[in-house]
Amino acid sequence: MSSRLGRALSLLVGSGVIAGAAALWGMSRQCPALPRRLACQLLFQRCVPGPSVQFRSYLSAHGRGPLGSESESTDFRASDCVRASSQYLEFDSEADAENEVVQRLGAASYVLAHDKVATVGDRLPEERAVLTFPQGRDSEVLRRKGSVVHILSSRSLDHALELERRLAADKSEQYFFDPNVQLARSLVNGIQKEHMAMEQVSAELLRRRSRLAEIRTERETLIAEIRRAADHASAAKSFAERQRWKDARADMMAQKTRLVAAENDAQKEEMSCEDEMAKHQARLAGLQERLASLEGGLDSARHRLASPTP
Repeated sequence: MSSRLGRALSLLVGSGVIAGAAALWGMSRQCPALPRRLACQLLFQRCVPGPSVQFRSYLSAHGRGPLGSESESTDFRASDCVRASSQYLEFDSEADAENEVVQRLGAASYVLAHDKVATVGDRLPEERAVLTFPQGRDSEVLRRKGSVVHILSSRSLDHALELERRLAADKSEQYFFDPNVQLARSLVNGIQKEHMAMEQVSAELLRRRSRLAEIRTERETLIAEIRRAADHASAAKSFAERQRWKDARADMMAQKTRLVAAENDAQKEEMSCEDEMAKHQARLAGLQERLASLEGGLDSARHRLASPTP
């Protein structure tokens, strides 16, 4: 009995070892640098990704981030099977971007680095922070320039730092952080918002004009009824009939007074709506003019993006 149990346990352990080895072999094919990382963990050594470790993107997404910011993110898998991500958050204002960095600094367990660097000739200084968080949340490398925040995150801080180093040489990132490009994207967002606001104001203006037309039609109909009541009162043969038409005319006159007041209010609302539309049109024209004046700076940024890396 004991020998059978021993053989069964041996088979079970052997099957587990074979399954684990097969899984490890499969992972090592996808992550050729995985054995080195596992060896470092077994020896309780720090495993810093070297030049042989590659980062391959496998997922990209675009959506909304905090405070209504535009979010563009890319997920990477390193060749040692460590995952990392790169996320750009573009806010409506520099103050919102700065507030996002402040909140992340406050939530961090440790702030390993935090500084601001102003590049000569660059009107937008760059803020950088290296953060670690309570267990269960990725470490982060934050970079803010103007209204754009770049977040590099990974469970391995070394991998986040290495990804930062490699992306720093990426010309597409230089284009994204270019102050002219940032301003242009902000202006385009502003133009889109003005168009949306104008559509809403236009719909409201149509509604108010329709209501004003209804009030005027009702008032004209009532004036005709008042005239008929006056005619009937003049043609009445008895005092009672004449009084009845006079009372009806008095009621209609009171109703007319209320309609005139409602018409005046509707006209004021229409004028208010037209003023609001004019303000949106003026802001839209200003934004479009500023965007047109940026073409030279944008052409320069595009040239840097297209030029070969020295």
